Amino acid sequence: MNARLHRWLAWLPSASLAFAAGTLAAQPADFSLADDGARVTRLTESIYVIEHDDATDEWPHGNTGVIVGRSGVFVIDSCYLPSRARADIALIRRITDKPVRFLVTTHWHFDHNNGAVAYREAFPDVTLIAERNTARWLELNQQYWRRLSTAPDSARRGSLATLESELALGAGADGVPFGDAERTRRESIVARRRQELQELESLEIVVPARLFDDRISLDLDGVRIEIEDRGPANSPNDTTVWLPRERILFAGDILVRSPLPYVGASW
Repeated sequence: MNARLHRWLAWLPSASLAFAAGTLAAQPADFSLADDGARVTRLTESIYVIEHDDATDEWPHGNTGVIVGRSGVFVIDSCYLPSRARADIALIRRITDKPVRFLVTTHWHFDHNNGAVAYREAFPDVTLIAERNTARWLELNQQYWRRLSTAPDSARRGSLATLESELALGAGADGVPFGDAERTRRESIVARRRQELQELESLEIVVPARLFDDRISLDLDGVRIEIEDRGPANSPNDTTVWLPRERILFAGDILVRSPLPYVGASW
């Protein structure tokens, strides 16, 4: 085992426990906020996590962190589809009427950043933050994924066409007719896939303007926020957001719950 890997293995459990400690610390029993695709968990009086249902049967939405200061809001990651980011903004507005002042992206995978355009539309003065290499990869990856997914002969369009054909016939490739539950499930899958392609076709790429190397610290109305590049994990440069006073860590995809452990496309 090399020294770098040993340091990672030593660090990961503490990261997990730090997040769990924040989650279990002070959740008011009467707090409840959700919509039909997400649930909000309050970690402290001013810190929240938005946990999302998957965008489609193939792709998830990364979860989103929300830190509310006296004059503004700090958000961590912005989901896969702009429509979900807009729904998150609606949830945030049910928590506070303060504007989102900062949006940080933990890494360049599109399920954590395609929704940035929704925050720029809702809050024109928002500052988008990312590690320098992450920002470069983010722009390239969004262009690549949009073109790959929406090309007329793309595998994603072909797969959707097959699903639509089977739904119209009322039976799968095996010829077995759908029951009511299976038909409903497939109708939902097709609707979500269509919505995904529509949004990817018109996706506006928003590149972070505030870039950093290694680490930066911010003060959000007295809340100290430490943003650090942890190097290669689920991407070449994975960023964590640590709140030292509250002892809460937002780890992006360095820690993934489903499946656990997650090792796909990772170091």
